[in-house]
Amino acid sequence: MMGRRKDGQGQFFYSFDLDEMVPPDHLVRQIDGVLDLGWVHKELSPYYSHTLLLPHRPALD
Repeated sequence: MMGRRKDGQGQFFYSFDLDEMVPPDHLVRQIDGVLDLGWVHKELSPYYSHTLLLPHRPALD
């Protein structure tokens, strides 16, 4: 017979906006303003799973 867990499992999913977590004056925001990483997706596309490239399950960067 299975027993019950005595301690909680915590929250499995968290909902937050990463943009809200980074302060406006953070160095990462300055770097993002001058660094173009648009080429990265094309360069790494051979390594994405083909099953995840379907319209209903797009790959996430």
